[in-house]
Amino acid sequence: MTTAKKLNGVQLKQHNYQKFIKWTEDVSDVDLISIVSKRSGLLKRVDVAKLADINRKNLTDNADIVKALEAFENKLRSREILPKVANDKNENASDKCKDLNANEFKDARASQQLAKAQQRILELESQLEALTDDLERLSEHSEVYLELAEYQRAKK
Repeated sequence: MTTAKKLNGVQLKQHNYQKFIKWTEDVSDVDLISIVSKRSGLLKRVDVAKLADINRKNLTDNADIVKALEAFENKLRSREILPKVANDKNENASDKCKDLNANEFKDARASQQLAKAQQRILELESQLEALTDDLERLSEHSEVYLELAEYQRAKK
């Protein structure tokens, strides 16, 4: 982000657009399902901005990102990650979300939490191994110091 602060407005706009496009290419379906708003059936803008590492205002102020986000959401509708857009403007917002399966959200969130838990377990196992090695090394040092102390007592 330090290089982004040195850019002028136009360059920063293009830089944020490129970051957003890269995010749309790299994001997984599980992540997308977890950030779909149950009420509106759209991606939560705050979460999109966080995951794409851009300012939330860019999602509404940067015309390129607005168009790309709309196209991306349409692509997600065709892949059935987002619900279809209702044709009737009088249709209730809750009716728009009927296609969203609550179990899919729970499963996506659970699998995301599982992945985080597994990653944390691996980190903790690595830390445990390092601490065990340190303990063994320090135990050896302790034994040497005890032997030296006994030797010095015997020498006196």
